[in-house]
Amino acid sequence: MRCQRRMAGCFVLLVIVCGAASLWPPTAWAGWLPPTKLTSASGEATIAGNNAICLAGDPAGDLHLVWCDDRAWDSDIMYTTFNGFTWSPDTALVSMSPAAVDPTITVDGSGNLHVVWVDWMDGTSELYHIMNDGAGWTAPQSVSGDSTYAQQPAIAYDSVGRVHAVWKGLEGGTWVVLHSVYEGGVWSAGERISDT
Repeated sequence: MRCQRRMAGCFVLLVIVCGAASLWPPTAWAGWLPPTKLTSASGEATIAGNNAICLAGDPAGDLHLVWCDDRAWDSDIMYTTFNGFTWSPDTALVSMSPAAVDPTITVDGSGNLHVVWVDWMDGTSELYHIMNDGAGWTAPQSVSGDSTYAQQPAIAYDSVGRVHAVWKGLEGGTWVVLHSVYEGGVWSAGERISDT
């Protein structure tokens, strides 16, 4: 299954960085820098369909970007980082998945990167998480389990360093919003936080 199409046609991912041409973070407004093409693949590249955060900054001022890419006729979750001067080569965080979509990213207070996305890798729509603490990316971990039909995730961290994920899921034939907390390397069971 290819990345979900939000608009007809084939697109490439473009990012426009704000700031002075040679300084990051910007010290004074110097206008928009020219667009930078981040993908060279022939397939479609899309960000999260629910407009979740796909670009996050870390304490050092580096930017981290995730998106969905179907360059190999499957759905890959791709990643790149911007150090203030250049973007790194893109890297597949999840590759050869039948349908990995809607990636979203956050950076916690310790500078750890957290990415969640929806994937069908186990035959059902589940929310997955990976983390990078500077030593590399962890293996994918299910957040939602296969009890709900997970869609449209978002992720953030709180003031005490816990990471929170919310997503739309199907419970008893009703679409609801569910919430889970990542603490001590473990995700809590998804808790329903909406009435309908």
